[in-house]
Amino acid sequence: MKKWGFLLVFALFLVFIFNILPISQDKVEDQIYEQNDNTATENTQKIESTEEQIYQGNLLLVNSEYAVQQAGIK
Repeated sequence: MKKWGFLLVFALFLVFIFNILPISQDKVEDQIYEQNDNTATENTQKIESTEEQIYQGNLLLVNSEYAVQQAGIK
């Protein structure tokens, strides 16, 4: 009989924890924000560069298509 009483108290305790405690906690409302897809296109700029500008400066991409020019080697 003591086992059944203990199991009943334990079951009631579990019901209290999982059902009653979440109700007593403050509820937080979810805020849904809409993503504005136009901001990415409005803030972009198209920059055009000439072939001469590609070889100026310290940084240079070197591969088989765009070989290093002698003017770029120091």
